[in-house]
Amino acid sequence: MNLLIELGCEELPAQGLTELAGQLRDGVAAGLKKRGLSFHNAAALWTPRRLVVQVFNLALEQAAQLTERRGPALAAALSDGAPSKALLGFAASCSVNVEALEKLETDKGSWFVHRASVPGRATTALIPEVLAEALASLAIPKPMRWGDSTEAFLRPVHWLVVLADADVVPCSAFGIHSGRISYGHRFLAPAAIELAHADDYVAALLAAKVQTDPAARAQIVRDGVQALAQELDGRAEIRASLLDEVVNLTEWPVPLLGRFDAAFLSVPPEVITLTMRTNQKYFACTDVLAYDLAIALAAWGFDAEGAALPDAIAAFQSGYESIRPLSPAERSALPELGAVAAVRFTLTRLHDRMFHDPNAIVTPKDPAPFLRRLDWWTRQTAAA
Repeated sequence: MNLLIELGCEELPAQGLTELAGQLRDGVAAGLKKRGLSFHNAAALWTPRRLVVQVFNLALEQAAQLTERRGPALAAALSDGAPSKALLGFAASCSVNVEALEKLETDKGSWFVHRASVPGRATTALIPEVLAEALASLAIPKPMRWGDSTEAFLRPVHWLVVLADADVVPCSAFGIHSGRISYGHRFLAPAAIELAHADDYVAALLAAKVQTDPAARAQIVRDGVQALAQELDGRAEIRASLLDEVVNLTEWPVPLLGRFDAAFLSVPPEVITLTMRTNQKYFACTDVLAYDLAIALAAWGFDAEGAALPDAIAAFQSGYESIRPLSPAERSALPELGAVAAVRFTLTRLHDRMFHDPNAIVTPKDPAPFLRRLDWWTRQTAAA
């Protein structure tokens, strides 16, 4: 039997999404093992709108459980060879005759015991409690409530799929009852998807413009960005941390190419690439700019295979390239403005701090000694 669990949510934060999906997978796997249910492996899939656990070759039921219950000591169990009230009561509590009891001999004495084989429970009957335990074990830094629910999660939950092969496993989480209905990309394929079998999940979501495998999304972004850079003899700077974040921001990545005003090249390249990574989530290239526009593309609802795609791409490129933090006149003075503003900003933020000068203890409220020391340190650093 193959098990599918999908928790559909509002867009989850990119930071920590990978770890959260791993925690859910590990929690489900631990709950199954705890109940003696064997399986081949458990896998985690995720996108910004869903957390998914797949369990393959899961046992249909628990193995039979051997139980042993100890009764009264042999000395107290028999009176002149006849069963005592204690022994009769123990046998009745086990729903057997005295003759069905066995004797247990140990170094510390002898007892009557009852041994039995208890049939294992069906796996589908255990999945609800496994899921509940796994969700309760998740480390949620800032849980939120929504509607009139008393339960909390990282983001509001909208649907729950729990399938054991072709059967829905009845359970609930966050006030949502399980079913077989999932949903595709929010804008490219928003219609409901009825899953006939747990094994159909990945293909059905792929047809609905959702790549559920984060490794596959990472490969699409990496290959696409590198190909775009190579078209212009550029070299893409693909940092693992940025790639992981972009992968967790989109369900259907579409790398595009754009350019920025050459006036920005007067700014140190480290500043340019830093803001590209941290603010715009762009991948910096030589002379060009490559970035993932899946979320912007989805916001306008263009079909990735439709005739309107070229116009859509042009519109998004124009929109992203038009972002300007300063006017042309201001940009021409960026290096000078940056140096002056940095010192003034530092002084205003450090008004309640004290610094030791060889000649006096000063605060930035009396900045002259502080600036003299700063000027001396700058000259020494430049000379070195």
